[in-house]
Amino acid sequence: MKSLFTEDYSLYDYNQELLQATSDDKVNEIQLVCAFDNSKISVILAPSSNQKDYYGIHPSFNIEKLAVFLRKRRLLTADDFWQSVIEFQHEEKLCNLSGIEFDEDEETPYSFPFLNEIETYEIALLGQAILQTASRFGFVFQLSDTLFNDFKKDLLAIWSRYEKCEQDRQSLFFEFDEERQTFSGYGLWPGKILLELDASYGWYFDAKSEKLVIRREKSKEKGDHKFSDLPYFFEQDTGMNMLKYFTLKEEKRKKKEKRKKEEKKKTVYYSGVMPRVLKMEFIPEQPAANVKSLVVEVGRTTFATVDTFDNPAMISHPFFTEEWKYRIENFYQYEDHVQKQYLHKRTKKEPNQRKQEEEEIKRINKYLRYSINTHTIAISANITTDDKFLLISERAAQSIDGDEYYCSANGQSEFRDKNVDFYAKSVLEDLPTMDFDSNYRIDLNGEMNRETVAELGISQFQNEWTYYGFSYLNINNDKKTFGQIVKRRMHFNLLMHNDAVRSFREINDHIDDATESFENQKIEAIKVNIYHNYWHAVKNILGSFIQWCYDNSTIVTWFLISLSIFFNLNDFDSDLGDIIEISIAIALVILTLVKKKGEHNFSKKKHSVTLFSKKIIQRKKSNDYLDYLYRDNKKIKKYSSKMNAILKVMFSLYLLDKMRQEEK
Repeated sequence: MKSLFTEDYSLYDYNQELLQATSDDKVNEIQLVCAFDNSKISVILAPSSNQKDYYGIHPSFNIEKLAVFLRKRRLLTADDFWQSVIEFQHEEKLCNLSGIEFDEDEETPYSFPFLNEIETYEIALLGQAILQTASRFGFVFQLSDTLFNDFKKDLLAIWSRYEKCEQDRQSLFFEFDEERQTFSGYGLWPGKILLELDASYGWYFDAKSEKLVIRREKSKEKGDHKFSDLPYFFEQDTGMNMLKYFTLKEEKRKKKEKRKKEEKKKTVYYSGVMPRVLKMEFIPEQPAANVKSLVVEVGRTTFATVDTFDNPAMISHPFFTEEWKYRIENFYQYEDHVQKQYLHKRTKKEPNQRKQEEEEIKRINKYLRYSINTHTIAISANITTDDKFLLISERAAQSIDGDEYYCSANGQSEFRDKNVDFYAKSVLEDLPTMDFDSNYRIDLNGEMNRETVAELGISQFQNEWTYYGFSYLNINNDKKTFGQIVKRRMHFNLLMHNDAVRSFREINDHIDDATESFENQKIEAIKVNIYHNYWHAVKNILGSFIQWCYDNSTIVTWFLISLSIFFNLNDFDSDLGDIIEISIAIALVILTLVKKKGEHNFSKKKHSVTLFSKKIIQRKKSNDYLDYLYRDNKKIKKYSSKMNAILKVMFSLYLLDKMRQEEK
């Protein structure tokens, strides 16, 4: 077996290039921990016997649990909110940070003042998680045409009197839709704003339209309600199921998306259970097996925990008083320091790939030991179709990293868990394939199969999954002040490849039937042609043209007939037979062209890229292989500005693997 990397272009060289290639991205640091070499890679998850509890927020925390919290009391002030959080934590024990442990014989790398008051920090993190989760839900109110602009103007004026309300912060709390004439209020609002709103407006339930409707205070009638009642206004208070109207935030979509398609693409929210990486190590290689096995020791965390870590902007919520803000900032600043101390320090270049990988793992294990982050495992795949196209996806506006290009399939791996009721209620592809308590091998192949069915509707492949390698991805916030940090993200990716049994046309025709098709706004395909020289390229291009003429023989034939008619019009007599003959020919040409219009629209999703192996080899030797792909190549460059970091990695590995196979 040939390796992806060589002495001329090593794993170390590639990682150095990756740092440059992703330096301007939202995710600005991605590194390969290990990669395919002369041995196949095997990645096995090993549940930790010391990590039986869930790290962070418990998976039972869902919208129903949130509703229980909201109706406990009127949450009009920060004191009301934090008193309820303290009671909720004592009653439900929804946040657990007990997994933070250190070797007593070693000095911790940074003062960790909250180790002795861990329960207080569990309350602080739970408070942030409640605010973050609540911000994803809200009530949608209908307004009349005459009231819409007045209400919008009054609301902005009220907010500006009490809180800074820049455009980017507004969307955390409310949005207006002029087309639908609706107002959506999200999450928890300070009581002083709600009370002032009550002085001018009220809302009621319209039984005919089954909508919540706003009207002026002077028009209030019996049965109208106050905005200050909303945070705890659920079933036992109103006699109707208000939870039905406490809906998931509908993110903005591109205007070009059709409304009926938009209505179909409804997102869901649940807090799934995910593996949390604690440690990695290689199993000593068996001589006959020719397999490099990476064992990843894992605990468990949840999406609610990841979502909380990934959105530190919520700390600016008015309910975060100085006391609680100080605690949560300490918590996150500790993680920032540990990343700087271990994760962002580079290993030196080693004489061979295996030694390089071992040193990388040592460094990362040191970080993992001290880190308080979630470090989950994502699964990322390149999928080639039966007609040799590589699939790429453009993420939907409402998805994470919206409007960016991703690799063929990408998602977080999960453990099935009885505490997540969504697993039992949804479709089969939403049920995770991994069991934390299993006595057998736990790997990620089943999770990748599940992801490809859910996102792309692809269930059959020509082979088993092959692994390019194992990587980590994070946002390096080292040069930012605390207030400038908008994302904290650190997770691992298992990088995979497989060949589908269906063509791109077949996959594209059925993509909307996939359960999670809403995550992508479209799927495109790239055919990469790597030629030895220009003559090789010309020969293949001529062959492709001849094949196109054969595949489109009907349109070619009618085009020639049209030319014949045009150049021989003077030879036709003007009798009825000739007129009918010409009319039929023209009609057939038009019919054929109309039939081909759909084919033309489909062809816009297909792209071809021409590369030369000699050029790639030269650029690898000079350590600017990624520059050649993403800056020098015109066809790829037009995508590169919207390429997510994971696609930059996956596309470059796809080419390295393609060249490796052609050199066999």
